[in-house]
Amino acid sequence: MNAAMLKTGPGTSILRNTLWMAWSGAINIANSVVLWMALARWRTTAEVGQFATVMSLYTIFITVCGLGLTPYLASELARRPDRRRFLSSAALLIFAASIVCTLAMLVTGQFTNQAASAQTATFILSSAIIPTGIVSIGEAVFTAFGLARVIALATTTENLLRTIIPLALLYRGHSLPVICASFVLVRVAACMVYGLAAWQRFGLPALPEQALIREIAKAAPTFAGVTLLASLHWQLGTVLTARLGGETAAADFAVAARFLVPAMILLWSYVSVIQPTAARLAQESMPKLGEFLASCLRLVLALALPVAVGGLTLGMHLLVLLFGANYAGASLALGFLAASIVPFGIVMIASRGLIATQRQHLDLLANLVAVVVNLLANLLLIPRFGAAGAACAQFLSLTAMAVVEVRWGTVPLFSLRVWEAFWLCRWPLAVMLDVILLSYNAGFGVSLALGGISYLLGLAWIWPQLKPNRGALTAAQPVQPKPRVLMLGAHPTKTLGGISTLISDILGSSLTREFEFKHVVSQMDEGGKFAKLTLMLGALLRFGYILLRWRPDVVYVHVGGNASLYRKGVFITLARLAGWRVLAHFHAGNFAPYFNQQSWFGKQCILRGLGLSRKFIAVSQEMAGWLSELWPVAEITVIPNGVRTELFAPPETHLVVRQAASLSKSPGKTEWLNDDASTSWQLAGQPSPRLLFIGKMGFLKGEGDLLRALQIVKAEYGLSFRLDLLGQLSGEIGALCQTTGLASQIDQLGPVALTERIGYFQRADIFVLPTYAEGMPIAVIEALAAGLPCVTTPVGGIPELMRDGQEGFLIEPGDIRTLAARLAQLLREAELRQAMGARALQTAARFDLKHVLARLGDELRQEAEATGLSLGTMIEKSSN
Repeated sequence: MNAAMLKTGPGTSILRNTLWMAWSGAINIANSVVLWMALARWRTTAEVGQFATVMSLYTIFITVCGLGLTPYLASELARRPDRRRFLSSAALLIFAASIVCTLAMLVTGQFTNQAASAQTATFILSSAIIPTGIVSIGEAVFTAFGLARVIALATTTENLLRTIIPLALLYRGHSLPVICASFVLVRVAACMVYGLAAWQRFGLPALPEQALIREIAKAAPTFAGVTLLASLHWQLGTVLTARLGGETAAADFAVAARFLVPAMILLWSYVSVIQPTAARLAQESMPKLGEFLASCLRLVLALALPVAVGGLTLGMHLLVLLFGANYAGASLALGFLAASIVPFGIVMIASRGLIATQRQHLDLLANLVAVVVNLLANLLLIPRFGAAGAACAQFLSLTAMAVVEVRWGTVPLFSLRVWEAFWLCRWPLAVMLDVILLSYNAGFGVSLALGGISYLLGLAWIWPQLKPNRGALTAAQPVQPKPRVLMLGAHPTKTLGGISTLISDILGSSLTREFEFKHVVSQMDEGGKFAKLTLMLGALLRFGYILLRWRPDVVYVHVGGNASLYRKGVFITLARLAGWRVLAHFHAGNFAPYFNQQSWFGKQCILRGLGLSRKFIAVSQEMAGWLSELWPVAEITVIPNGVRTELFAPPETHLVVRQAASLSKSPGKTEWLNDDASTSWQLAGQPSPRLLFIGKMGFLKGEGDLLRALQIVKAEYGLSFRLDLLGQLSGEIGALCQTTGLASQIDQLGPVALTERIGYFQRADIFVLPTYAEGMPIAVIEALAAGLPCVTTPVGGIPELMRDGQEGFLIEPGDIRTLAARLAQLLREAELRQAMGARALQTAARFDLKHVLARLGDELRQEAEATGLSLGTMIEKSSN
């Protein structure tokens, strides 16, 4: 596409270019209608049906032989310095594809055609496929250098010859194979003209290059897929009508379809002209693109609706006038085909938006849906209704295609306002219909003339609302939508742990004012294995649906431990296959031990699945080291976890003395209370110090070590204490509380809501977490923010949070004796608890949630900008 075409804007040269393209289309229409009129009047319906079947096969294979690469080749030829080698490489690839299509047409013709003359005609026409492939390259050459007028002149000449010569042969009574042979000769002549023109432009061809052939071949599947499906969609009706309904039904359908061809050509010409403008507006803003295409759709429907109404009301008279009384029965088929122009117009406009925004895969999907619907409807309707059934199938498949392209293609980006376009045309259309019905008995010519004039007057009335509003499109400031973030992770309230806490914080933070979040829940603590499997499958379906419909700017995945490594690998793989970049946030403290326990196959699944992420976020330097060992070339950044420190800040008297009243009041439901505890809590008139543990028990959190250490503290050190043991329970923890004799000193055992945890921190004196594996435990950060001395282990990111002997004590995992000694020291020395708590408060300030969310926002922003840059680059490449 050259620079002049890129400068084409709304209201400038669109109409002029459309008229120029319409000239070429008009010659094609004349060729089609005149030739078919002669066939219908001079030959039997059986011969007309045979000719329709042969031409349908021919149309399919000449469309596919060029692999649909004409737009791609035109773009590449315009920008490449070494065009000769590229052109030779493309020619070799298309030549090979043309040979395959020739053989495929020969084989297909033997199955679809029953008459010997039709099989012979198919054999002859197949020889035109190779020169057609070369013609497609010539069209790409002239398009690349802005010589569309040359293409129009060549097309005009070829269509005139394809009309005059076959008419002469028909008049002289020649058979169908002879007529097809004339088509081949004209196509060979056109091929020679295009080849000569290319030789004058580039000189002698250069030798093809294998690397260039591979490069072109990579681009071919999508273009060829759309081209093949579109061609099959348009020709299935004719082929299946001949096979399932007979030659007479095929003739009726073919004659009725002649009126669909002109509308298709004109619409295709129009959307070809508006495509450069759509591509330019897509680079500026989605609202501008949406407004432009919505205005184009209003104009298209304003022209398509009267054709549909006219075909439904006057179709029989038109068929009799042009093709004779034998084809009056095709009027119902003509009505359905005329109505199908309306969804076809919607598809044409919607596809411009998909191409402009590099969403051709949805165009491919829509064509696939159309082919499936068309095939099923034809198989169901043709045996019962003949040509009318095939026409109805065409209408249904085009409607399905329009629904797919609009609902899942354009709606996530902009609105085409389809119903608004229909509503705008209501009065001109109603007046036209009334005029036709009132003048129906006066004859076909009178009804057609009066109906057309009344509709044109109605269009003049609404014309200001039909034409593109150039000022609004060029002057409107682009609206900057929020970047869309698709977040995958645990339920924020129905799952315990650091991931759910962070997700809850994100969804309740100021990031929601800058980003638009959709959160897909992939895990909850509730339910058994079947419920969790059902949740995962449902999340996978919702995840894929949101990817295609909502089209996020960032896919943000929280990765936990254990089976989450496999689950999230599936989601990440799905996102990457769909073309999205993934930001993976690793939280799992037991990542390394769990990974090392897996089989070779399990390790490969984890490495392949999670490794598809574009970037990793680790919660600690220690975790970043593990990730870099597994994925040496991965981009990794470290963002520690954080909490809202102001929520956990202790009262003024927190570091001085606990009030007995506050200690005896539990902030939540209290279990495992001892009726005689009121006397055993006291030591020298002071309340017993309170310890707090928070963790998912049974998952390497060391709760068993804690209870055994406290058993030593009670038996050997003779110290009094109370314990809040919070978190999801394991099967053995209740029995262990009884075995160690600590049940009477535990005031809370089990999970509590996230909002209730603050009260437990504020009434505690010491936080203890003798864990074996961690990422960056949020519970430790919360304890620091609450001004509590912490007794924990130097695993994962904990050494990055606190220092041994400063904010608390670090002991080796499993060292129960040392754990007991450190707890006893803190239980005895209130001043030490106070000093460590004060340092904990200072340290916690570095992990305030606002700092963490600011860094996370930077990462999301960078990903969104990178996604937008990639989209912009692709759009620019397609426009150049």
